[in-house]
Parts: sequence; C-alpha cells; structure tokens
Amino acid sequence: MKRALLLTGLLLLPFASAHAAPAPPPAASADAPVSEASLRELMELTQARKLIDNVYGQIDTSFDAGLKASLGDKKVTPSQQKVVDDVRSKVNSLMREALSWDRLEPMFLDIYGMTFSQQEIDGMLTFYRSDAGRAVIAKMPLVMEASMKSTLTLLSDMTPKMRKIMNEAREAIEADAEQQKKAVAP
Repeated sequence: MKRALLLTGLLLLPFASAHAAPAPPPAASADAPVSEASLRELMELTQARKLIDNVYGQIDTSFDAGLKASLGDKKVTPSQQKVVDDVRSKVNSLMREALSWDRLEPMFLDIYGMTFSQQEIDGMLTFYRSDAGRAVIAKMPLVMEASMKSTLTLLSDMTPKMRKIMNEAREAIEADAEQQKKAVAP
C-alpha cells in the first residue's frame, strides 16, 4: 500500500509546483477567475487522464515487486497464489475507485483554479501547445517510470535496515514487558 501511495505521489508530480510550499496554495486573483474551459484544455493538453490511467499498471508492477521482495526465495503454493491474486484484484479495484478520473478531475480543476491566475494558465497552455511542451508531455511517462524505478530501488535498499530497526524496537519492548512482569511478581 505504501508503494501505491508513492506511485500516486509520483503520478501527481508533473502537476505539482516546482517549489511547492507546505501552506495551502494562495488563491488566484478574485478579479480574474480562471475559466473552466482553459483548465479543462490544460488537463487535455497534459494528458492528465492518460497519466492517471497508466498508474494502474504501475501499481500492479509495484505490487509484484513488493511481493517478490517480501517472499525472497520462498515459493508460493497454489492456494497462496489465489490469496495473492485476490489481494491484487482488491487493491486494483480500490485504486481504480479512489483514483478514478471522475473523482480526480474536479479536484484538479479546483486546485489549479485556486492556485493559478488566468494569465498563468494561459502561459501553460501556450507552453504545452509548443514543440517543447509536447516533448515534455510525451517524455513525462519515461521520466516517471525511471523515477519510480530509482525510488523503488532506494526503498528496497532501505527495507532491511527498517526491518532491523523495527525488530530491535520490538525486542526492546518485549524485554521491558518481561522486566515489568518480574518487578511485579512476588
């Protein structure tokens, strides 16, 4: 599930501001509301829906990679494979529902409308209509795929260290609980 959230975050990366601040985005000028038509055109030009649709395959790939990493050299029995397939199906259904375009599009329209002025949206439209803008759109899936692979490598390198830390914490808690029992015992 953490990988699914990571994928979602990476998916939304092209829509993020290059210098996103932790505070909520400032409202665009009230004098010039952003037209919904221009926002929809921006979503169309950037192929936002296609990016969302592509995330499902990435989630499935991530699921498989996570399963292989967690199993190591262990073989999966047919009954275990059935459980895995059932989990994959449920996770895919959940993600398709949570990340459906029907749910995300209004959110994107609101966020972009609150964050950018009409002038800024017009500038983005001009860029994405240009050769350079079309190149960014065409190559962004490659950037995202390479970013995902690199990030998953970093996470997989970190997993044994995290597991060790968690095991040490569990052992310390168990040892403390045992000492508490001995201290209370008559």
